[in-house]
Amino acid sequence: MAKPFGYEIGAVKYIVMSVFFNTIPMYIFGGGVMSFFEAVTHTIGDGFVSGMAYYFLTKYLPPTSVSQVVVQIVMGAIVAGILWYVKTPRQTSRGTSW
Repeated sequence: MAKPFGYEIGAVKYIVMSVFFNTIPMYIFGGGVMSFFEAVTHTIGDGFVSGMAYYFLTKYLPPTSVSQVVVQIVMGAIVAGILWYVKTPRQTSRGTSW
């Protein structure tokens, strides 16, 4: 039988440990996620050309402050943790039958 809240605790551990020990991949993944969200919001609000220009500016230009780097790493770790939680198969009880 699985531990109570085992997967939830695992997701939190994944997020926290990714920030400290898997920083570069989370920075890259977070940059892609943030660029996608920014492009979608600007495309819906401002128009297609403005949204795509903003997407390329945020995707391919380096960050200009330390806070942008930290936000990218944290965003990447949170999204990766949520994806880990959703895609991890759950254990089922062996004794149950229909």
